[in-house]
Amino acid sequence: MADQDATMTALTRWAAAHARTVGHSGVGAGTVRDVKADVPVAAPDLATFRLERTLSGHTAPVWATALTEHPDGRLLLATGSADRTVRIWDSDTGVCLRTLPGHTRPVASVAWAGGPEGRLLLATASYDGTVRIWDFDTGACLRTLTGHTGAVWSVAWAGGPEGRLLLATGSEDRTARIWDSDTGVCLRTLTGHTRAVVSVAWAGGGRMGGCCWPPAAGTTPYGSGIPTPVGVCAP
Repeated sequence: MADQDATMTALTRWAAAHARTVGHSGVGAGTVRDVKADVPVAAPDLATFRLERTLSGHTAPVWATALTEHPDGRLLLATGSADRTVRIWDSDTGVCLRTLPGHTRPVASVAWAGGPEGRLLLATASYDGTVRIWDFDTGACLRTLTGHTGAVWSVAWAGGPEGRLLLATGSEDRTARIWDSDTGVCLRTLTGHTRAVVSVAWAGGGRMGGCCWPPAAGTTPYGSGIPTPVGVCAP
């Protein structure tokens, strides 16, 4: 069995002149490791990757990471943890820019979006059954989305009609929901899954895919088990 403290690759994003992979620890201390490859191409040679820095500050396992580029060129990293907080880091310096409290249970998913007037928005999903939308510049929670009756395990943004930002969420309550992020209104509740929905993703044409995972008692989607894709829905 692999060392439980080994870093898992969570998300890959290419900057203009290099490739960077961010991983998070699934068990143990709440750390995030920034691994860099000095290759200005789309597909790196994995042999050139090296550990650039370890971000410490969370007091429990880190379960979610997401990268985005700030308008000023900084590469920002959001992390969600079982310590019930979200942190936003400057990935180039390793400095924690913001700590976002508010969730009452572990944070399972984080996702960035570009909002009106160039604002950066961050959506966070939690085992407390809520999704929160944050403004990076102010650190304020703009709204809390409620309606799911179980843990929310996944969030994904998409552009909607008339410039609206839509947010899809997947939950332990076996449903996916689609929200208008500007108003906080749930536009659709998608039913049909017979197990927890642990992953959601948008595609062209406004379609959304879901992934269902049958959890065993006392486990989480980050433990044992294989997600099973079960279909694509149109909102």
